[in-house]
Amino acid sequence: MGDLLDVGGLGQHLNRLTPEEKSIRLAAFYRILDGKQSSIDELALETGITANRVQQCIWDMADHGILVLDEQGAVVGSHGLSIIPTEHRLSIRGQTLFTWCAADAVGIPAALGVNAAIISTCFQCNEPIEITMTNGEVQYSNHADTRIWVIEADLGRSIVGCA
Repeated sequence: MGDLLDVGGLGQHLNRLTPEEKSIRLAAFYRILDGKQSSIDELALETGITANRVQQCIWDMADHGILVLDEQGAVVGSHGLSIIPTEHRLSIRGQTLFTWCAADAVGIPAALGVNAAIISTCFQCNEPIEITMTNGEVQYSNHADTRIWVIEADLGRSIVGCA
């Protein structure tokens, strides 16, 4: 049995990222964390990788669902963090951002050890779920029984619930 979280082989592709791709992906993540999209030239300047190579890398990673690009080709989503609205709103470091899934909404501030406020929706009952985190730890949830779980590997489906 394969890894339940390896949706569409994404995990296998992540394991094969080159050092350049990892550098680009991380640079884009931190720019998004500051509320900024990333152009090819900005990522080239920040990473020291040529603009042509950055362009090749971001197109390849976007094709595999690792990055999200806007219509102009700027990176607007990386490592589960996005400036494009989704149903998972994350207020972090003075920015209102969005995440690809509920696990990212909790996991990103937990991994960074920062304060955050999360507003999402229970996929079972459609009730709003609000979570407050301090130093990366959950301090409050408006539903005491909030849980995050993976039921099926279905990109785009929420995995947060209050039951």
